[in-house]
Amino acid sequence: KMADFYVLYFSLENSVRKLITDVLSEKHGVEWWDKQVPLGIRENVKKLQKNERDTAMSIRSEENLAYTNFGELIDIFNSNWDDFAEILRSRKSMQDTLSQFNNIRNVIAHSCELNDDEILRFKLLIKDWLRIQQG
Repeated sequence: KMADFYVLYFSLENSVRKLITDVLSEKHGVEWWDKQVPLGIRENVKKLQKNERDTAMSIRSEENLAYTNFGELIDIFNSNWDDFAEILRSRKSMQDTLSQFNNIRNVIAHSCELNDDEILRFKLLIKDWLRIQQG
């Protein structure tokens, strides 16, 4: 039952990352990561990447953004709000929607089951995220 929600969440989270990558690379070029992402986030990503390299695990991605969490994605949107203002309805709607996704993510990622209300909330959040994108 939860596998379907994991797939939905995976798709949603990666669509948020793709939106950030597409918009910031279009507006700021290939160096957008170094120019537009707050230093604290870049440092945290570097640390996570180093820790991953120090294990025998496969490298999860060559993309820096793959190492960010939802809170950091919200911070990237906030620090570049002018670049997203024409695409997303409002900063507050973006923050609220992504924060609620993060709460649901914690349940899904920790292999817990969503109750019926949380399933409904998750489905509504997907609709909300699509609705606040004006593009």
